[in-house]
Amino acid sequence: MPLTRKPNIAQAKTTIRQAGTAGVLASLEAVKKRHMAIVRPWREADDRPIFTIGTEYRNRLLVGWVKMEGTNAVSAHKTVWQLLEHGTRIRFMDVSEDWVSKTKPGQLSSGAGRGNVMGLNFKDPNPGILARNWGPGIAKEQEENTNRNIRRAWASGFTKGIG
Repeated sequence: MPLTRKPNIAQAKTTIRQAGTAGVLASLEAVKKRHMAIVRPWREADDRPIFTIGTEYRNRLLVGWVKMEGTNAVSAHKTVWQLLEHGTRIRFMDVSEDWVSKTKPGQLSSGAGRGNVMGLNFKDPNPGILARNWGPGIAKEQEENTNRNIRRAWASGFTKGIG
């Protein structure tokens, strides 16, 4: 399609950058929603971490992230997520015989779970918690959607900014 007018370069750059930023933010929102879906079934709201989106430009490159936060500075919320995300070598917690975890390694979901914590046993610790690795799993799952969203956003920006 031929250009009908000479494009305003400064305005085109702004339009393209805004469209690209919108694509990145849409992708980050999808990643945040995926994280929230994992913790939604957790019975205790106090165990659920809060996820926030952040972005900044570093040397004209837009960098974005989804950050996990607790509700206060010294937060058990972070601890629950981090213990499950990264795993542990040993576990001091004794649980009832009918214990079933809400989460499983390699799965991007949570279930009902059952059982009770019986107490702490520092003399004879149990095997550790297996790492859930939700972060890498979500990143792999969302990669194709993210790439497609950003490509579409840039194409839209170029069309609006130049065409």
